[in-house]
Amino acid sequence: MSLTQPWATVIAGGLAVTAASLALEGVLLNIQYQRHAARRDRAIEQLFEAVGAIEAVTNIMIVVRAAHSPKVAEVSNLKALESIERIGVVLGRLSLLGLSDASKATKSFMDLFMAESQQASPNFTREEIVTARKSAVAKLAEARQLVETSERGTFWRRIRDAITPGRPMGHIPPA
Repeated sequence: MSLTQPWATVIAGGLAVTAASLALEGVLLNIQYQRHAARRDRAIEQLFEAVGAIEAVTNIMIVVRAAHSPKVAEVSNLKALESIERIGVVLGRLSLLGLSDASKATKSFMDLFMAESQQASPNFTREEIVTARKSAVAKLAEARQLVETSERGTFWRRIRDAITPGRPMGHIPPA
């Protein structure tokens, strides 16, 4: 039996369709991977922003406590208002990204700051403030580790799932 021109054309066409399907699958997987990477980067950026805001608030609490001049206290209070706004925005973003533990840790630190700022005389010692800061930063570090490790391996796992026999061609498992 020899290969005739029509059969060669059919086989070549089938190979071309298979190659195009595999290429499309690769492009779709790449797009999904890029989406995951972008989400991970946004989450990590917000975690860094939360740490920066917590550090700023901690410094403000310590400066206001040590301030002997009304001018220094006034400037520190203005900075405190800016930091409160930053933390409020960060809290919302962390919640939207599904980082509830990081959001709770940041909120608990913020609650300490708000309780401290509403008192005529400071109730918390410097050590308590620093301990609360360390606790919040540690929770944010845990959240970062979770974000980084939860995304790792997803790309290859999804490729494996996409080429598992019995799945229709072009099927991309949900993220």
